[in-house]
Amino acid sequence: MAGTSAPGDTPATTTTTTTTTTTTTTPQATAADGADLAACVDGTCEVTVAPDALVDTAQNFGVHPIRVATIGADDVVLVVPMINGGAFGCDKDDRCAASVTGQSATAPAIAQVTAHPGAQVTAVGLTIDVVAVADGHAIIRLTPV
Repeated sequence: MAGTSAPGDTPATTTTTTTTTTTTTTPQATAADGADLAACVDGTCEVTVAPDALVDTAQNFGVHPIRVATIGADDVVLVVPMINGGAFGCDKDDRCAASVTGQSATAPAIAQVTAHPGAQVTAVGLTIDVVAVADGHAIIRLTPV
């Protein structure tokens, strides 16, 4: 008889396996001025920096030049010579660490700051925002105070 099974017969089963692979790529932030550090001379720029980069600004901002000392997994260390001393601080970053060594008749005050993405560093006449840190580079944004 069609459509009936004999006792002890096992019905046939089919198993289908589907594998889905999802790859997520995190978009990398891109600086408005790329790696053109000369764009910072007027005190307004957004640039990608690497360790040992020197970011030159006009001396009327009171800092000259800003040096990128190191870049870690999630931080950037900036060394900021303050020509005639002045205000220095770090906001919007609970882990920010800043220090200033004194000024003398022959040397400017030197500020050093370890900052993380989102930090806002004020150094005399400039604000330095840390936009992003990744892959041994950082994006910083300079604006006049």
